[in-house]
Amino acid sequence: MAESALRRRGTRQRSGLVAGFAVLFLLPLTAPHLQAGSAGADRNGPMAQAAPTATQRAPAKAGLPAVTIEAAKERMLRREVHRFVATVVVRPTDETLWRWNTPVCPLVAGFPQAFAEFILRRISKAAADAHAPLAGKVCHPNLFVIATNAPDLLLKKWLAREPLMYDTRNGFGPVRRFLESQRPVRVWYNTDLGCEDGGPVSPGGAALSIATVAQSAAGPSFMVGAPTCTDGIDTQLNYADTRDIFSALVVIDGRQMKKVDIQQLADYVALAGLAHVRLDVDPGAAPTILGLFAGRGTPPPGLTRWDRALLYSLYNTRQQDKQQLADMESTMVSRIAP
Repeated sequence: MAESALRRRGTRQRSGLVAGFAVLFLLPLTAPHLQAGSAGADRNGPMAQAAPTATQRAPAKAGLPAVTIEAAKERMLRREVHRFVATVVVRPTDETLWRWNTPVCPLVAGFPQAFAEFILRRISKAAADAHAPLAGKVCHPNLFVIATNAPDLLLKKWLAREPLMYDTRNGFGPVRRFLESQRPVRVWYNTDLGCEDGGPVSPGGAALSIATVAQSAAGPSFMVGAPTCTDGIDTQLNYADTRDIFSALVVIDGRQMKKVDIQQLADYVALAGLAHVRLDVDPGAAPTILGLFAGRGTPPPGLTRWDRALLYSLYNTRQQDKQQLADMESTMVSRIAP
């Protein structure tokens, strides 16, 4: 019963986002002020470097073997990666990290067609490179990327039309912060419980811990209980269930895009849409597109090696493992190191 209630809630929120999408046509969606210079070839490809000649190689100092130097570099890289992951990755309390386990189907609106298609390609490429699940050309939208010069009005009208479109298991406070955010790009994720083996969820012992609203022909009905996977309970090493993103909403304030080019924005959206990351923190010296709106230095032209390694590590480590963050850091180091 809890399984069906949970799936009905998911269906309700999915259909709410799609049905509510019609509210976009009630508002003038003006394309953001983006620079079009980077909408062509990918400027983020690997740079070919000539191998140094024998005369260019500096001789190693006596008593300081090359292996010692490399070990010191790796230790420094590990510290930098740990600082980066701890800063930008959201770790929910007593839950797994969030990620997509169902195919991602992006929908982009509010841009000229060429820009929208470019953003779609960049999101798809980032997902494919990370081995994240990606839907085919014909799919049901679940990652909504919307640009507008009136984001507050848009979200207000959308909420009035679809009041159940947001996951409120943690109250309405997070929703309110999303609605009132003044960030250039704001992101909302809706999640479901999932099981690593693909099995169904069943009711947990804590009644009233989660209330799921399911719409039916007779009107709304409320199903209580905390669903969990049928194959076990949390242990010291593993979570019994996972937290899976089933829909996400990315809202772009076009008024704040004057100094941003289309590739930078597309890759920023790709990273924020595929991973549950903190957008309000300063990533520091780490080379990442997440610093696009930090106002410090010159931001990279797109996803960096660190960004790609972060996405890859998220989707190629075991989600139910309570040591996933540590595994992600090790995976990142191996992909970043030259």
